[in-house]
Amino acid sequence: MIVHRRMYRNGVRSELPGTLADVVEQGQHRPETFVWIDLVEPTDEELAEVAAAYDLHPLAVEDALHAHQRPKLERFGDGTSIVVKTLRCEGPGDEVAVGEVQLLLGTSYVITVRHRSGALFDDLTARLESDRDQLARGPAAVVHAVVDQAVDGYSHVLEALEAELDALEEVVFSPGRGDHAARLYGLRREVQSARRAVDPLVDVADRLTRPRWLVGDPDLEAYFRDVHDHAIRARDRLLSVEVLADSALDAHLAQVGIQQNEDMRRISAWVAIAAAPTLIAGIYGMNFQDMPELRWEYGYPFALGIIATICIALYVGFRRNGWL
Repeated sequence: MIVHRRMYRNGVRSELPGTLADVVEQGQHRPETFVWIDLVEPTDEELAEVAAAYDLHPLAVEDALHAHQRPKLERFGDGTSIVVKTLRCEGPGDEVAVGEVQLLLGTSYVITVRHRSGALFDDLTARLESDRDQLARGPAAVVHAVVDQAVDGYSHVLEALEAELDALEEVVFSPGRGDHAARLYGLRREVQSARRAVDPLVDVADRLTRPRWLVGDPDLEAYFRDVHDHAIRARDRLLSVEVLADSALDAHLAQVGIQQNEDMRRISAWVAIAAAPTLIAGIYGMNFQDMPELRWEYGYPFALGIIATICIALYVGFRRNGWL
């Protein structure tokens, strides 16, 4: 779906011609003018119309149509294609939703193609249009706004992942017992999903600081350096969460192993205690005629006393050794 087609002249939105062809023609013949076309989950026909109007490279169109691309920056002739991943997470323990935005730009246009990233543009357009000087820098200003908004969105996801990690560390190292492996594996899976979006973007943001990759005001280089710095910090925070999650998982598995060993020692101790009366009762239950103390009137209490003495001695011994 084509969300909007907007023409900007010196940073101010101007009147739109009737057809896309008219928009393209006016944008190409006015150096101070550029067109911004925004599409969300476009159909083949919608994207084909825009591609034909701006003579977009078939590979760039294919990437924009099918999505599922890693963050990257490529040149196709006179145009540039940039893929950015967006992340969204409602709160600690929730799944990280990954979206994608592809930007196709040239000297007089910028085309944004969004997949599962509608929230990214909730206030971006209004905020960008309120800064006339920034928008007057050309299509690269839109690129900066989109990439910067995506990278800023990573901080909310990181806060949710860090909060989930703090909660898991608290329960893993608490005195109580429980199986938290599933939650820890889930956290690691979400971290890996986020890293696939953030890690490649660091290189993309670094390349965006070089003026040869974009067409527009060279002063935007400083803005992209700021985006690059934020992307590096997001990557480092994700790496920290991943390392701590791995450590927490290792500690949890070690605790489970220790608990299992303690359980096995307790079971073995009680089996040893139970073996004593079983052995004595088994011998006397053979009903041989010549059994020790068989015809003694105190033989029965004596056997029970022996059993009790052995059981108590074993219990005390295991207790002192920490098995019970």
